[in-house]
Amino acid sequence: MLLSLCRPRREETAILLRSYYGLISRRGWVAGKSDRRKKSVRMLIEGSVVPYPENLVGCMEDVSGEGTRKGKRILSYGLAFKAPMRMAE
Repeated sequence: MLLSLCRPRREETAILLRSYYGLISRRGWVAGKSDRRKKSVRMLIEGSVVPYPENLVGCMEDVSGEGTRKGKRILSYGLAFKAPMRMAE
C-alpha cells in the first residue's frame, strides 16, 4: 500500500492493470515573487494498493513551466513510500 503520492516511471505503469488506485492531478505556483505556474502532473494517491513483489519506485517529475530561469529546474517528488499488506483472498 502506498503511504505517499507516487508518480510511476513509464516502465512501471504495467502493474497498474493489477492494482487498486486513485489518481490526483498536482499543480500549483512557483514559490517566491513569481506568477509562473508549474506544469500539471498526475500521481497515484495515498492508500493505493499495488501488487507485491513488483517493485514500484516512482520518479521525480520535472514540472518547470515556461519562464523558468535557465539552469533551474522545479521537481515534483513522486517517489513511492510503501508499506506491505496482505489482502484477503
